Amino acid sequence: MPNSRKPNLLFILADELRADALSCMGGRFIHTPNMDRLAREGVRFTTAVTPSPICVPARTSILTGLPIHATGIVLNPDAKIDGMCDDLRSFDDVLTGDGYRAEYVGKWHAPESLRRCYSHCVSTGSYREYLSRRGFEPVEVSEDNPCVSPLSGQPYKPDPMDHVVRVARDGRGHDRVEPGLEYGRDTVPPEHSLTAMVAGETIDALTRLKDEPFALTCSFLFPHDPLVVPSAYCDMVSETDMVSPPTLDDTRANTPYNDFTWHMDGVEREHVRLIMARYYAATLEVDHHVGRVLDALEALGLADDTLVILTSDHGEMLGDHGLITKFVHYRESVGVPLLMRMPGAIGAGGTVNDPTCLTDLHATIADYLGVEASEPHGESLRPWIDGDGPEAERIAFSQFEHWNAMAQTREWKYVWSARPDDVDMLFDLSNDPAELNNLLGANPDRARHLEHATTMKRHLTDWMERAEHPWLEQVSGSEVK
Repeated sequence: MPNSRKPNLLFILADELRADALSCMGGRFIHTPNMDRLAREGVRFTTAVTPSPICVPARTSILTGLPIHATGIVLNPDAKIDGMCDDLRSFDDVLTGDGYRAEYVGKWHAPESLRRCYSHCVSTGSYREYLSRRGFEPVEVSEDNPCVSPLSGQPYKPDPMDHVVRVARDGRGHDRVEPGLEYGRDTVPPEHSLTAMVAGETIDALTRLKDEPFALTCSFLFPHDPLVVPSAYCDMVSETDMVSPPTLDDTRANTPYNDFTWHMDGVEREHVRLIMARYYAATLEVDHHVGRVLDALEALGLADDTLVILTSDHGEMLGDHGLITKFVHYRESVGVPLLMRMPGAIGAGGTVNDPTCLTDLHATIADYLGVEASEPHGESLRPWIDGDGPEAERIAFSQFEHWNAMAQTREWKYVWSARPDDVDMLFDLSNDPAELNNLLGANPDRARHLEHATTMKRHLTDWMERAEHPWLEQVSGSEVK
């Protein structure tokens, strides 16, 4: 790497991408050659978790390197409160202060104040204008076009589980009806899909930035809903190739999630394999366009001088434990892919098995690019990538809204529940990787596992003390439930 040139950053984010969707992470339904390429040429983390299994809090924490209680973004709507995160700096903000030019392409979904560092920003909100310039004017819902994509404004061919109506309980205990999720085949040609637009704008940005140190984010919406997927990718993944999740019939009886809003209803359960097929088709589209971006980086002669990171803000349940979307601390929701490549600095084909939280990316980026964050933000992962990390067991932490908090080691997962009527959870990951048997709560053998639970709870309170978490007194003063 030339000494006269600072290394660049290409940060690739795919929304709601669970770790095991990638073939390099053990996925069995599709092959993801372009994301696998990053794992083959760099390092993959087998136990990476999100700081929060919901979009805005997770993305804010990834950018700032701070847990959600420290950013103040605990709920999605918190980002719209005036003044939120005005005093915080993202890793891109730190880099621009060191002479980098930062640009952002794709889904944002974080406080607006954190956008201040970008000299150019193309959001998914510009997609309809992009289509209009190519002759696709938005259409209104009508008898002729009953299903119109909320993203493109174009009609789509709905799947049988499209627009499922769900009934949810509001904060006052009343039922409310909510529209379900969109599923179907997009009528927009694949070369003009939203994913294609994001990749194309990213490639344009690489071309524009190639002669100066840059920090560029490429943020894909897929495989987040609405899963209105180009037909070309739908044709690549058949529901007959899918296998219903082994935990689909889990009742979650001894968990905080026994009556969770986002459980699969009858229509979704009937079509769970088609839902899976659409999700994996969307993932294939992302993988294809990741390949376009990586090829452009190579063609521009930038690959050897660029730290590439690929990850997601959270996972997707996809029918596991009978649930859909995210919001819970099961591995399918809290687990995310994390791949990093930097020729000459990161060895090829490496694996890190220690639990890792995405709040560590801020410090890791600063470490590899040779800049100093304004204050300690997470912990650089470089020692573990190099294979000489401390022998002490790593613990990853995560929190969902004002409900629960998780501590995870290689062998154990503990989830503390803030609601007094909810049980805590303890999973023996070595013997129960599917997380079906909560060893606490109503488990008849609960007493045998209290020592492990107490140890994990102590890890959680130790972290809360270091992080000045407002729950510290409440958690440390409570009994394991």
